[in-house]
Amino acid sequence: MKTKNINHAIEVKICGITDASELRMLDLIGADYAGIWFNVPDGKYNLNLERFTKLARTPVSQLECIGVTTERSPSIINEFVQASGIAGVQLHGFLLPSEITAIRRRLDERIMLLKVLHIQNGRCLEMSLLKQFEQCGADAFILDNFISRECAGSTGQRIPLETVETLVDILGAERVFLAGGLAAQD
Repeated sequence: MKTKNINHAIEVKICGITDASELRMLDLIGADYAGIWFNVPDGKYNLNLERFTKLARTPVSQLECIGVTTERSPSIINEFVQASGIAGVQLHGFLLPSEITAIRRRLDERIMLLKVLHIQNGRCLEMSLLKQFEQCGADAFILDNFISRECAGSTGQRIPLETVETLVDILGAERVFLAGGLAAQD
């Protein structure tokens, strides 16, 4: 798993990539990760296995591809990972710790596993499960605003700084990514 000291660098991940030219551009500007969607029902950037694999195998120099999904099946997730050679999987649904453990067990230990934490009105909807999430195989967490089940993430809305600070205190800065909606003061 690729990790950097948070005191030395900020890692950048851009989601919703659907084209090889976008991947090459992100690689050129120095982004760390590119999120490619799969098995996200009605997702505007969702790709089938063939398109996902072709895109994820686009030659780049440093950029790593992350599969973004609401899929719950460990075998289907592993199929996408094996076919594409991606560096990690971002679990965007409301999964239980036992489901994350089952997914982690199917994946090679080198595959980064990111769990999205859904934030609504400044409150983490999975707060009661955080300790279990820390121990079930998730390597890092992405804080993302939650609007509704029809719009679970990728909202571009800012998360209150107090919420971020609370979650960083619990999880550690090296394990937290912020999704969209950043302002200059952040």
